[in-house]
Amino acid sequence: MGKIIIGILLGILAYFLLALGFVLQKKGIGIFSKERKRSDFILWISGLILININPFINFFALNLATSYIINAISALTIVFTVLLSAIILKEKLFPSDIVNILGIALMIVAITLKTKDASQVMPAFSLSFIFAILPIILFLLILPFMHLASKLKEEGKGSMPAFIKVIIPSITSGSMAGFMVVAMKLLQLHKGTNFSFSYFSSIYLYLFLLNGLVSFIAIQIAYKNGSMIMIAPLQYGFTVLYPIIISLFLFPLKNGFSESFNLFSLTLSIFIFIWGIVSKHSD
Repeated sequence: MGKIIIGILLGILAYFLLALGFVLQKKGIGIFSKERKRSDFILWISGLILININPFINFFALNLATSYIINAISALTIVFTVLLSAIILKEKLFPSDIVNILGIALMIVAITLKTKDASQVMPAFSLSFIFAILPIILFLLILPFMHLASKLKEEGKGSMPAFIKVIIPSITSGSMAGFMVVAMKLLQLHKGTNFSFSYFSSIYLYLFLLNGLVSFIAIQIAYKNGSMIMIAPLQYGFTVLYPIIISLFLFPLKNGFSESFNLFSLTLSIFIFIWGIVSKHSD
């Protein structure tokens, strides 16, 4: 029991640092502009360091508590991000945001608890590979439309700019980050829970790193074009949703259809809460 409590505390710390890292990067996003200041550089690099500390803390947390508990804790990232955005970025916080974000967190916790008895046996590599590249492909597909989206944004036409430059990058970044959690678990199943140099011979390590790199690029695009409170529910919602959805295929549930239907209902509820936040911040 003591190990589980330590694992839970490590998980909370990991996702608080992740949220703080992304908020600091958003505040220092001016590092990419011609008018960059020294403070932008310090904030952005500080955020980068915190973001990259997260996987290491998560690795130890996963050794002490189950992946389902850590997935549930990751829902707190949404809450941390919104509160930190209001404090650090001075972004507007609507009363409905609190309701929707708490709803998302509760649904994610419910999903995690419902999947706590799923098996954790090594699945077929081909299936894991497909889920690893799906969000990457979706992100790459929107890149040719970036210039058109920028032009339409300048002209104030339609919602395509937000869809291309904020919504899709946030969703794909979150999905890739979610797969990284699955990849970490697959790496432990493949090479054991004690870190060793044999990890470097595992394809799952490189799928983890590839998703991390592309996720990082995608979220920078979103930060440059949208508000943190709009981005966070999409990014962190899919960080939890994607691994839960693909886990239904990688680690099938014992009761099959009935449990899958319950998960689908909870997932649909999360999308409704997410849309409630996005609709408030899309203007």
